[in-house]
Amino acid sequence: THSPFHCGYNKKAISVAASLFTTFAYSVAAYSLNSNFFNALVNDNDISVVKACIPIIIGVIALQGIHELAHILVAKRSNLKVGLPVPLPSLQLGSFGAITPLRSFPKSRS
Repeated sequence: THSPFHCGYNKKAISVAASLFTTFAYSVAAYSLNSNFFNALVNDNDISVVKACIPIIIGVIALQGIHELAHILVAKRSNLKVGLPVPLPSLQLGSFGAITPLRSFPKSRS
């Protein structure tokens, strides 16, 4: 039997957590260009303005999720087996994408 910590599950969990953090950091950085947000956060120490970042966080995660779902659907249509996508964190973009491991390989390129 495999434990949840076998076969790189720890690394996948760390990658998911890091991607969530970098997506949050990206959204705060994007909103910090707004002077009202920046002044409230930095000068007034008002962290309640961070909730304004939620739409960006949801948007980045949803966009990546839809993209990865499309990979899974195409793989299924092509009779390929794939594993769960592993997100790649990026401070500049929130998420740099994901790696979807192939569990079976195509018979041809067509």
